[in-house]
Amino acid sequence: MKKPYVPFIILLFLVLLVGVGKASLNTGSSSKPLNLRPGEYRGYVYTVSGSTFELPVYICENASGNVTVEASYLEHLSLERWRVEYDTSSPDSLVDAVRGRFPLRIPLKVGGPSREGGEIRLTLFTRRGETFTGKLKLSKFTVETAPAVNITEITFGDRSRGTVYFHEGEPSTVVYTVMVRNGLDVPIELLNVSYKIPGVSPIGFWVFYTDSITDVPDEVPWGHVRTGIISPGSSAVVAVYMGVSGDVDGFYLKPKFTFKVGNRTISIPGPEYFYVQVGEACASGG
Repeated sequence: MKKPYVPFIILLFLVLLVGVGKASLNTGSSSKPLNLRPGEYRGYVYTVSGSTFELPVYICENASGNVTVEASYLEHLSLERWRVEYDTSSPDSLVDAVRGRFPLRIPLKVGGPSREGGEIRLTLFTRRGETFTGKLKLSKFTVETAPAVNITEITFGDRSRGTVYFHEGEPSTVVYTVMVRNGLDVPIELLNVSYKIPGVSPIGFWVFYTDSITDVPDEVPWGHVRTGIISPGSSAVVAVYMGVSGDVDGFYLKPKFTFKVGNRTISIPGPEYFYVQVGEACASGG
């Protein structure tokens, strides 16, 4: 006579075995928090529709791999690509590493003007089988689309790419410098370098007639004569001084440069600049 409880015991054993397997799988595939800076970006971007720009973030994890990027609630901004290589062994990463943090640049494409924030989610799949997830918040982030201007004789050269600030929570003064070349046969006058980022106060801009951006002082040059005229066929360094509040975790800037050319006034997008508070150094284990 067959015992009716034998099949039941076998079935129960199989259920428990599958459950244990799933639990082990979930435990092994659970993600760790991604230690990234900044956690929030404010910004102003002046650019033509359809162009792209890249937000730099710094990540602690010293492990190469692929980063899957997702975005939500971004008005007229989209991801240029959803997968980004993260290679901490590359020469660029080693040069740009700060306090044990390695750089990652998130490409965004502009589809139109935007004054809303959003969220970017990042998942790092390392080549050693680990998974890290984190979020980058975009708040107070303005995108202004520029009309197409058919003038190629005004160009930008060497520039300061950004500031990595170590004194977390403290206000600071930063300077954005860029070489401007006038390829026209008439003088041009820089009327304004405009942007609007909450927590970032415009102090002013100055034009220095020098061949190198490194000649520009770090302190605000109140005694320097403010003039914006650049002669035909010559170059000058434009220095934009900004006061940054201590609660600004990070900001991204592509300012609007407005020139007077003869009887015309034209505005063109300037090169990028970023500011990031990195805070504490990464732990030695990544």
